[in-house]
Amino acid sequence: PMFAVAASGGLKLSAGAIAALFFVQMPVALLGAGLLLTISTISRNQKEAQASLMPVMLLGTIGSMLTMLLKTESPLWWALVPVTNAGLVLKQALAGMIDPTFVAVAFGSSLLYATVAIFYARSVFEKENVLLKA
Repeated sequence: PMFAVAASGGLKLSAGAIAALFFVQMPVALLGAGLLLTISTISRNQKEAQASLMPVMLLGTIGSMLTMLLKTESPLWWALVPVTNAGLVLKQALAGMIDPTFVAVAFGSSLLYATVAIFYARSVFEKENVLLKA
């Protein structure tokens, strides 16, 4: 019964919903890649990297699971919370009620966080002692 709507073909995503999902999910993926690359580069070995990456993965999981507790029409400030904002846009798309302002703020904030993470990863790669593990 839980998936009856989807199985009967009642679940439809508009082109706008798919575009909103794409624009919000791409910066979140870049944010995750930048963070994980930075941490794994700084770490001395695989064991240290796994220990350092676990809190990042846990925060990402908590952020995405938090969307189950929030309403589709959440306040605009939730669009500033990384990972949770992408989950809320997904929830809005599935409900068929995309809020363009929420999507724009979520995209902008996620893009800002991703840019910071990627530039920080770049600065780590420019340090010779990190690359040579000296």
